[in-house]
Amino acid sequence: MTSHKGTARRGVQGRYTETQKARIPGGDLARPAPSVNVRTAIGAVPNPLDPTGKERIAVAINRRVDILEDELKQRLISEGAYRTGREIQRAFEIGIPSSSNWSDGGSGDPTTAQEMRQARMCDRASRAVALEADIRRMVGEKGADLIRKVLGEGWTYGQISIRKGLSGDRGRRQVAAEFRDCLEYICEKRSAKGRSA
Repeated sequence: MTSHKGTARRGVQGRYTETQKARIPGGDLARPAPSVNVRTAIGAVPNPLDPTGKERIAVAINRRVDILEDELKQRLISEGAYRTGREIQRAFEIGIPSSSNWSDGGSGDPTTAQEMRQARMCDRASRAVALEADIRRMVGEKGADLIRKVLGEGWTYGQISIRKGLSGDRGRRQVAAEFRDCLEYICEKRSAKGRSA
């Protein structure tokens, strides 16, 4: 596989790999207004509406908030930690789909289709709760809170360091190191147990 820069990275299916094979949902991608402050790229992510979890769809991604890709690119985390982080992110990405009765392109009863979507969302939510409890057992309350803030809520290291009362670049670096340590430890422990996130 290749990354968006063209350098080989075996075994990692990042958001920017194999984007040409991803399905474009709805025929086209949303294009944000051009901005110096918001850098986007085309990426491929698992389709949240695909019950098998195998289909990948093309999306526009805000590059400034793709913390795992940046950490891996700078070799600050291992590929295992990157994959673990992506799995944790997917588990935390429990959004409520539209209240539309659209049945995902199939014919049939819209009520049944909506009930099936709701059942899948409940299943995903219970798996996310179990995963967070597992993470809490491994890295404690503070570590799990840090993982949730960064991977689940999109906080930056700077925002967390300010919230903790740690000032400047030194505080940001301290939070970043704590995050990386927690993520590597979770990866190591889950690998030892033979589980993915």
